[in-house]
Amino acid sequence: MESSGVQLGGNTTELFAGKYGANNNLAFRGIKPTDNVGSKCYIFLPGTGQDVQKETYIDTFMEHMVQKGFCAATMNYSDNSIPEYAELNEEKIKAKVGELFADNETSAIGKLKAHCACDHIVAHGFSQGAHLALMAHDESPKVEGVLMFSGGCEANLFDNCEYLHSSTLSKDKIRDISAQNDGTLGCGFADNGRTAIHQVKLTTKADCDPPDDCAVGPKRTAGKAIDSQHDCPAGDGCKNQCKCTEFQNECFNKDKGGYYILKDETYGRNHTWFLQSQPGPYSVWEEALTTTEPFNVLNNLDWLASQVR
Repeated sequence: MESSGVQLGGNTTELFAGKYGANNNLAFRGIKPTDNVGSKCYIFLPGTGQDVQKETYIDTFMEHMVQKGFCAATMNYSDNSIPEYAELNEEKIKAKVGELFADNETSAIGKLKAHCACDHIVAHGFSQGAHLALMAHDESPKVEGVLMFSGGCEANLFDNCEYLHSSTLSKDKIRDISAQNDGTLGCGFADNGRTAIHQVKLTTKADCDPPDDCAVGPKRTAGKAIDSQHDCPAGDGCKNQCKCTEFQNECFNKDKGGYYILKDETYGRNHTWFLQSQPGPYSVWEEALTTTEPFNVLNNLDWLASQVR
């Protein structure tokens, strides 16, 4: 990230970094306009196993939000390895959200006060980071909007759909962009749980497929399958929700929340739909930056920015 002292959207910028947490061992970094006290903050939370000190794709998001007048930051969070992800549950999500967004001196938001006021916050997350972003408003009313990338609620490893469906943030303030054939949170190998379509409807509380009656359904127990298509129908022509084409994949407009699902037949993307692997760190998939379709990353960041009134 080489943005310190350069102009972004007419703003001269300044980099900052530090650590937070009870043991002061969790890294954060960010960028802010030097001539702005930073009353508006954008927070990005990465996916499981990702390290904000190594992932450079995040800079694309932060630099765009700085151009919108935000102080932008990203941070690691506790218990973020793959084995620890397998043990994710409601109690652990709540603890992590508190570690990030609680109003105290050791939280991420508390430490950010040395750099940005953060009177108004928008949260953006990928995968597990999306879970934490979604529940941030339950910890802090300063969180005014949430953007999730691949923000489903269940894998073969866990089922947190009922809890994530209970977010206190208005559904008009929640957006999710996901791939139909996610492969991690729904539609994975030997996955007996809810499909990705079903999960996205639960976390956003939106449903544009008649008869519009997507239900949380039972909590899955080990070895027990869920009749996902019965609990969350997606139209008569969508018999296999991981592959079908006859469903409404766009379920938001420019001013409100909801979801957009990249159809598998058209794009063939998966859990990391917005990322392009290359030698070295991930970059943002070029089509996600240039497309005129509703999954355009920058347009959705603009929507997120608009949630601060």
